[in-house]
Amino acid sequence: MPNAKDDMESIPHRFLAVGPIGTGKSTQAITLPGKKFAYFFDPSGPRAVKGYDIDYEEFTPTKLNVTVTARPKKENESLDMPPTPTQRITAFAYAKWEEHFMRSLDDGFFDQYDTIIFDSITTFADIGMDDVLARAGRTQYPPEIGDYNVIKLQLSRTLRVLCALNKTLWVTGHTMFRQQQDTHKLLNEILITGDLQTRGPLLFSSVFLFDYEVTATGKKFYIQSVIDKFNLNLKSDIRNIKPKEEVTVTDWNESVIGKQGIGRLIAKDVR
Repeated sequence: MPNAKDDMESIPHRFLAVGPIGTGKSTQAITLPGKKFAYFFDPSGPRAVKGYDIDYEEFTPTKLNVTVTARPKKENESLDMPPTPTQRITAFAYAKWEEHFMRSLDDGFFDQYDTIIFDSITTFADIGMDDVLARAGRTQYPPEIGDYNVIKLQLSRTLRVLCALNKTLWVTGHTMFRQQQDTHKLLNEILITGDLQTRGPLLFSSVFLFDYEVTATGKKFYIQSVIDKFNLNLKSDIRNIKPKEEVTVTDWNESVIGKQGIGRLIAKDVR
């Protein structure tokens, strides 16, 4: 059986990188060591890593029903209707990803990689909702409460499968300040559904909040790994990491891998 005194190098890091847009979450994946594969659901994802040795697949919607109307539910009436072929075709992104992901698990596709990048859970949930509504024939109507429960379960299962892979994992997400209805407390929440805001981070070894500041010499990027009154799900298992670490990359060449940003912090984590 495994023992905690054994070589910890065989246990991969599983990172959840969250924060506002433009804080460097996607580009930090470049600094991670080893051969990398990325799933991009954000249209900006491929450009964030342009020029670097990262295999990837992109799943974004190309055409959706943008005319949405409210439809009150009448008594004894179901909102679910058979989907039209057009609805299924135009909401294809999630179905295409699901087919690739399940096939890759079955045929060992991920075995050739050291690091898996998943960018981002925010837009992944969006394409998942497109698919849920298309399958129910309701692309022209807003989601129901039950639809969000489906998305929560889909995302939970996806994250659990990803974390079960013996790979370094880099998952990105976005945050937004929201006031709690019961306590009126202001929290910086991860943009995922319901209790997955707490259950999701439990799966990861490190949850970083990304931010930056503008100085006279340019932007400086930082990660926070310790909770505060606004951020309740931050943590890290990297030894000797500071509560707030600068992860600015100053030279975007080959030396960036394992020597700058998050890659540098991993290299220092010797046990």
